[in-house]
Amino acid sequence: VREPESQQARRRAEEALGRREGYYRALMENSLDGLAILNRDGLIQYNTTALKQILGYEPDQLAGQNAFSFVHPEDLADARRSFERALQDPKLRVTQEVRFRRRDGSWCDVEVIGQSHLDDPQIAGVVLNTRDITERKALQEAQRRLAAAVEQAAEAIVIADVQATILYVNPAFETITGYSRQEAVGQNPRFLKSGRQDLKFYTEMWNTLVKGEVWHGHLTNKRKDGTLYEEDASITPVRDGAGQIVNYVAVKRDVTHEVQLEGQLRQAQKMEAVGQLAGGVAHDFNN
Repeated sequence: VREPESQQARRRAEEALGRREGYYRALMENSLDGLAILNRDGLIQYNTTALKQILGYEPDQLAGQNAFSFVHPEDLADARRSFERALQDPKLRVTQEVRFRRRDGSWCDVEVIGQSHLDDPQIAGVVLNTRDITERKALQEAQRRLAAAVEQAAEAIVIADVQATILYVNPAFETITGYSRQEAVGQNPRFLKSGRQDLKFYTEMWNTLVKGEVWHGHLTNKRKDGTLYEEDASITPVRDGAGQIVNYVAVKRDVTHEVQLEGQLRQAQKMEAVGQLAGGVAHDFNN
């Protein structure tokens, strides 16, 4: 018996609905981001298995729990304020970074994006998208510490591209050379040349660098006011993931004072030697 057209249409619609639900379920369950639905009191009504990868809890262990009980005490006030904002404006997507307590008691950094769908009878809750950003935060903190170290270093630090165009200088460079960061960036380091090093010196230096090797050396350079200064420098090629040189980083220490002291010491030693020689001649003459 042939199925009536109306029943065929209804069956096709049910099959399409089933496929869509299957798609949504596959997307939610296989997403790297954890999804959860909270009621207006913050109780977890639904959560995906991806949250287990982030927090370590099984979905049924989270169901019915208050989401704020997992938030770090120092982040709790901000988290509640963001939640209230989402409740007050259903069109608003609120983003908040907080620390969540894992099942093992450790804390992880997460980015939560929430939007209220309380007025939607099919959802009737606040939808949260939770992403683990622990590694990203750790990397940002490491970069922050590195940047602080570079900015506060006593040595001048210069970063240049493969054409030797200066991309960055730290405050110590400004102090040593007298040139501001704005004056140095975009320049070639040759604007510091004093003329004390010949072409062979720079050719050998660049032959070392283009081979990907670290160059160490001593230079006499010229400050903005025209005075000369002595520096010991190390220039390191920086490679990308493919092994190509993309930058050069120079660390340069002003040794002008040390060189002057060495010169004074050598002069004093010479004078002492002359004095000893004169004393010896006078002694021989007297004899």
